[in-house]
Amino acid sequence: MHPSGSPLYAVNHQRVSLLESGTGAIIDTIPLQSEPWSARVAPEGSFLYVTCRDSTDNGAVAVVRTSDNKVARVIAMPDEVYDVAPSLDGQKLYVTGGNGKLYVLGR
Repeated sequence: MHPSGSPLYAVNHQRVSLLESGTGAIIDTIPLQSEPWSARVAPEGSFLYVTCRDSTDNGAVAVVRTSDNKVARVIAMPDEVYDVAPSLDGQKLYVTGGNGKLYVLGR
């Protein structure tokens, strides 16, 4: 959920759906290059981070600007990734890998 309370973000087949929190209506979709695993919003609400796969079938984190719901960047990871969590200060991103590792990405 966005810090403002709306929208809600739901991962679906090769996209993230934005739902209006009051009604549950789909208000937008963000296409991705592969199946998403999880999504988390930065504490200040400016970015949505989505774990997925990259074009080489390795793990990746898609960085979505919430201002226009566009993928700003895809960060390639060395293996599959399943979950993502931004730090409270927005300076780090914690990503869990399929090999049991925790990746810490700096801003």
